[in-house]
Formats: sequence, structure tokens, C-alpha cells
Amino acid sequence: MNYYDELYMVSRKGIFIILLLISVNVLAQDSGKKIPFSLVNNHIYIRGMLNDTLQAWVLLDCGARSMVSHEQAKKGKIKTHSYGHTDGIGNNTVPYQMADSATFNLGSIRYTEKRVPVLSLSEVEDCGADITVNKEGKIKFLKALRNNVQPIDAVLGDKFFQRFVVKIDYQKQILTLYEPSAFQYAGKGDKIPLQYSENHIYALASITGPDSIPVSGYFMVDCGSMTGLILNVPFIKQHRLAPSAGATEISLCGIGGSSKSMMGTLSDLRIGKRRIKKPITIFSQASGGVLTRPDIAGSIGNGILRRFRVIFDYSRKEMILELQGSG
Repeated sequence: MNYYDELYMVSRKGIFIILLLISVNVLAQDSGKKIPFSLVNNHIYIRGMLNDTLQAWVLLDCGARSMVSHEQAKKGKIKTHSYGHTDGIGNNTVPYQMADSATFNLGSIRYTEKRVPVLSLSEVEDCGADITVNKEGKIKFLKALRNNVQPIDAVLGDKFFQRFVVKIDYQKQILTLYEPSAFQYAGKGDKIPLQYSENHIYALASITGPDSIPVSGYFMVDCGSMTGLILNVPFIKQHRLAPSAGATEISLCGIGGSSKSMMGTLSDLRIGKRRIKKPITIFSQASGGVLTRPDIAGSIGNGILRRFRVIFDYSRKEMILELQGSG
């Protein structure tokens, strides 16, 4: 073997190593644990196990802390101790207890979280049985027939999203979980910067009302909300916003009971490079709870998010919106 033969072999090995590295990189990007879910009234439900023994319907909610229903904790003999009160979309606060930990089994994923609130979720379940919600977040109340009650045995919240990069494909109803250290995004989606504070994430967005004047603010991003866009009471008053003609009076319900609202539309919502025309919008008239917070404009829920494939990457403080049907 002469010098040129050796050089050729080294070159081939070098090419092989480069190709191998490229292959490994592609695998790192494409890897992830896939978990099927069901969309019920714009809520994301995963069928799993709680504490390795209890069959459970788990609601995915980046707008809340993880929690276990009081009924499920009692059934599973989960030890709890009294802790405090919390609020939600309703006007009132509700008491909750604290469990030292809870383990969620979701397909091949086993996830344990410490210090998990335990509270009654029956009010939220009953609320969901009285309404139907279309894919854009428009709510219709059932006057006679009720839906079957969809159980909410537990909720996977913000710490779960901190643990994994979470991709939600609403169209295929597939959740994909990635290790943050291995995740590399190479797509063409729109990266939206996120701010994180007190178990919630917020994104800057702007709305345009009937007067055609755009108004911007920080909105809670809430994949646990069945609605599209909700405007908080102080934001509405500050910018003198009013629902479009033909708006209807509704009552939002959830943790903390119910609160009055008007449901209509706005001219548009802009988040990053994305524009949503005439989004279904809830104009809150709440007297208490999170919808009276003056520090945020409102919230963006699944009625908006499900128009995209959404990737939540808390480690990089960003949300990626991919158009459905794109690569």
C-alpha cells in the first residue's frame, strides 16, 4: 500500500465519520416519545396511570400546576395534608390539599412530580358536560341533553413542560416528548419568545378591535383552555374594548366556579408572524379570579393554538408555531 492508497482510505473513513455524525444528528432531532391523546371540547386528554395502579384520564394544561383530583387521591389512598386556597377562571377561591408526590405513567414515559396539589375537579367536569366547543373555541350551551361527563382524574401542568420539550400535533392527536438537551429544531416554524412566572408562560401579542387600532399586551398561553382568546377585565377597561355586534352573554366555568362574560369576535390577533382573523373572543366580566388580573391582557387557548403544531420549549423560553401540513 502506497501513500496515496493510505490517504484515500483515511479520506473514506473521514467521510464515513462525517456521515455518521450527520445521521446521529438527524436521529437526535427526530427522536422523541409519542403519546396519543383525545381532543374533547378542545381539551387534551391522555389515557394513563396514576401512581402505577390507577387508570386515569389526564388533562394536559400548560396554564396550571399539575394536580390530582380529590376523588382519585382518595381512591388511590394518596396521603395529603391541608395547604391553602387557589383561584381559577371563576370568581371564587377553592381549598386544596398537598400530596408529597404523584407519578404519571403515560405510555413508555414514567414521570414523578413532588408536591402536587389535590382538589376537587368535579365542578370542572360538570361544566364540560353542559357545553360543546367547536375547534375555534366557540361555546354553545346544551339546553336539554348533556354530554357524557369526561373525567378529569389528574392534570399535567407547568413542571411537566419544564421537564420535557413538548410538541402537540392537534391534527394527528399525537403528543411528542423530547429531552431538552437533545432537542434541536430545524424546521420553519415561527419562534415566539416566552416569559415564565409563577407556573405560567406569557407571550406578547396584539389585537385589533372594531376601531382598527392595534393594542398589544402579554397573554397567558394556556393549552388547558378550551376557548380561543380571553380578554381580562382590566385590559378591556383600559383600552375601552367592546365585543362585536351580535355578541352573546355566556358564563365561563372552571376552578373557582363561574364568571360572566360576553362572547364575540375581534378584527384579528397577531402573535409573532402569525395573524388570526376574527378570532372567537371572550370579553370577561369577572369580579374575581385570574380574569381580573391587571398585569396581563388575557389568555390564548386551544381555539387558537390548534390551528398550528405547537412546540413548547421552556428550556429555551420559546414556543414554536408550525403551520398544519408543513414539514
